[in-house]
Amino acid sequence: MEVRIRTAEVVMSLVVIAIAIACLMDGWHLKAGVFEPLGSGAVPNAVAAAIILLAFVVLAGFARTRSGEDADPERWGVAAVSFLLLAVYVTALALGLRYQWATLLYVPLAILTVAPDPRRSWPAALVCAGVLAFGLDYTFRYLLVTDLP
Repeated sequence: MEVRIRTAEVVMSLVVIAIAIACLMDGWHLKAGVFEPLGSGAVPNAVAAAIILLAFVVLAGFARTRSGEDADPERWGVAAVSFLLLAVYVTALALGLRYQWATLLYVPLAILTVAPDPRRSWPAALVCAGVLAFGLDYTFRYLLVTDLP
């Protein structure tokens, strides 16, 4: 048995951690709203912190003891496509595409990119996309009173 580290997943996790830290640093400078108990930076900072925590969980899970034959191949293509999808999603939001529609397209594509068997993952991907697209929009628009693009 040898300890093998999957470089593609480690590199992608480190990139995600760097982006989340940049978001945290930017969120610290947001002023708290007068009537908002959470403030304008609380939710983005909490999400960035959660993403950092999950990225560390992913990092911890990719140092495994495996034999040479059983080891999974590097997944550089999956990491690259995942990063490209994220870049397109953020760009679409910045260019004015509504959050619901951008998320409804991005989430299933992202899930199906990393799924071991995409044919069996379609129903779960669509449910997750609907909940995230419309549920989070409703939460931010009406419950937290934070306007999304």
